[in-house]
Amino acid sequence: MSDDDLVEARARVTEAQAHVTEALEKGKADEAVQHAYNAAPSLGKLPPDEYGLAKSAFKAALKKSLNLTDLDKVVKKLRRQAQPSRANYSGLPEIVVNNRQLRQITHEGMLALEKANDPPFFFVRGGRLVRTRTDETGQLFIENVSEAHLRSRLTDVADFVTRNDTMVRAVAPLGNWPKTCWPWVTGRFHHSMLSSKFPCFVQMARWC
Repeated sequence: MSDDDLVEARARVTEAQAHVTEALEKGKADEAVQHAYNAAPSLGKLPPDEYGLAKSAFKAALKKSLNLTDLDKVVKKLRRQAQPSRANYSGLPEIVVNNRQLRQITHEGMLALEKANDPPFFFVRGGRLVRTRTDETGQLFIENVSEAHLRSRLTDVADFVTRNDTMVRAVAPLGNWPKTCWPWVTGRFHHSMLSSKFPCFVQMARWC
């Protein structure tokens, strides 16, 4: 983060603090719970420790009329909506890998591979997924797509991230799956690709 970004971030926090303080004073004056919810966008910009203190202050002022669980839900929703997507920076589709089933992640990975396969990069030949390469003499040949090839291509065509209420973090393709799981993961992709829109290779002179 640059110095300008730090200055801007601090300014946003300072503005949020002022808005929260103003809303809290109004809540103390008339005990209207709506002041807490009006402050929710600013509460979401506060650091975690300040957010906790602000919630306690609102609870002390508004007592039973304020449900902290409901307030938390509103703040978290606003944080998610305000969180920028990594895809906006790279132009690639974003695939969230945390708290999801592998079938969902691989399905979105397949869609990203299909979309990026124009001109063709992956092909199907003899019931196997293959790709083309050129050797040192300029002769074209084909080789089976390995786990390493698949992982490399996935990171070229999509942004894999973990997402929570406050942060989006880049991760390796499909997230932090153990190495022992990758043969199975690769198998899922190979099986899906054979029934997908990848073109068939019908003529090729040389195999690797």
